[in-house]
Amino acid sequence: MAVTAASIYLTNLLPAFSMPDPTGKYAIGTISQHLTDEARDETLTAEQGDKRELMVNVWYPVDFDKAKSNPKESYPSELGEAISLVFGVPKQLFSHVTTIPTHAVQGAELSTAESSYPVLLFSPGVRSTRFQSMTAVEELVSHGYIVVGIDHPYTSAKVSLPDGRTAFYQVGPE
Repeated sequence: MAVTAASIYLTNLLPAFSMPDPTGKYAIGTISQHLTDEARDETLTAEQGDKRELMVNVWYPVDFDKAKSNPKESYPSELGEAISLVFGVPKQLFSHVTTIPTHAVQGAELSTAESSYPVLLFSPGVRSTRFQSMTAVEELVSHGYIVVGIDHPYTSAKVSLPDGRTAFYQVGPE
């Protein structure tokens, strides 16, 4: 209880920081996708027949005039929970991250300034999350890259699936 009260007090006392503005010529769009590999069994669940699932975000270049009409995204709660799981501290200490706006807008139209854009895959390390390096992701996208961030259930700290299931990190076979 004391940790929760201290967290609430400190969150109000110390305002959330803002992310630096990307320096490139593009605004940033994003979409989130749930993917299932029907040909691959999930080995880390008890349920026979479970298939391998991933959560992905795609961040892509957008023309600034087309991004203005869409609201900016904030960090999802998974980021704060992932930080708390990795470092073993109460998740309330990081609940404020959901109030930090990113520069990404949901579902904006891809810029047609180029006929194609290079694609980078961002697969975070064990017990990490696809949202952990947003400053770097946004900087790359603002310079004309498409970045695909992947969360791997049971390898990432926490993955929330669209149907309400949650997959937490599990130590795999050694």
